[in-house]
Amino acid sequence: LDQQLRARFVATAAATLARAREELEPVELILGSATTGEVAANRNDPTGPYDDRVTVLATRRPDGSFQAVLVHFACHPTILGAENRLVSADFPGVLRREMAAALAGDGEAPVVLFVNGAAGDVSTRFTRRGQDVVEVKRIGKCLATAAGNALAAANPLRGPLRHGSVSVNLSLRRGGALGADTAVSESPVFEPGATDVSPAMQRIAVTRAQGEAMLAALTAVAIDAIASRLRIHAWMLGDLALVAIPAELFVSLGREIENASAGKTLILGYANGYSGYLADRAAHRSGTYEALASPFGPEASERVAATAARLVTRLRSGPPGPEAGALNEILDRS
Repeated sequence: LDQQLRARFVATAAATLARAREELEPVELILGSATTGEVAANRNDPTGPYDDRVTVLATRRPDGSFQAVLVHFACHPTILGAENRLVSADFPGVLRREMAAALAGDGEAPVVLFVNGAAGDVSTRFTRRGQDVVEVKRIGKCLATAAGNALAAANPLRGPLRHGSVSVNLSLRRGGALGADTAVSESPVFEPGATDVSPAMQRIAVTRAQGEAMLAALTAVAIDAIASRLRIHAWMLGDLALVAIPAELFVSLGREIENASAGKTLILGYANGYSGYLADRAAHRSGTYEALASPFGPEASERVAATAARLVTRLRSGPPGPEAGALNEILDRS
């Protein structure tokens, strides 16, 4: 731990929060969505589930200018390959720069943020044309175009503000339990130098082996360092629900949360911490990289999804009116 870097980060965050409080101004919340093709796909099965929606949540001033824009898209930002040695924001960096420039006009550019979704098994593995800066720019610009379309179609959000949170206790898998809930033998094995196998499928085989080794090493030396208690937060902004999951949730599990109640729900992945992959039961059966590397079994993943869905349902049925803005519901902590 770099104590100096940590102190600098905390101080910067605190100063930014203080500045935001000083610069409060009236804005309108607007929400829009659009789709984008050939950007993301299921990284274990090109015909598997993924999410092609780009959603934009923005704050708009009375004069029509934008104060801030939040872009939501579910996809691993891992276009650049292992040979890259530079710190990079990958495609979200290009997306943010393109959006800020497009919305600046003759005035100040709004703050543009990117938040990932239920992207545990979603990436550009089967859609990218390369793994270089050129491809990063292409994908980023595609998403910026979709985000612009979403913003153009956005509508105001109205209604009360609510917040709720719940803790979930999850049992950990042990290294000796690998054979009980995964099927490593089903992983494809290719001969070295095989020419009839795509780079994407070769990558799947390599990562499966890496996933098994990672979990074995982790459980051998640092089992106590794995967080077995997850805290899920959710917010209602009018009809929109935001659900923060401190892990990499599979897209199928994200859909379960979204479909549990009426209204728009966005999964905020990698939020408020990080506990590893939350893979679905199919991934554990086939022995994907994410399932092999995860410290949790499929029951834990399903428990998180079910608990988050209950939290959203509870918030949606909360008391109406302005007094709901201070609501902080704590659900069952089991």
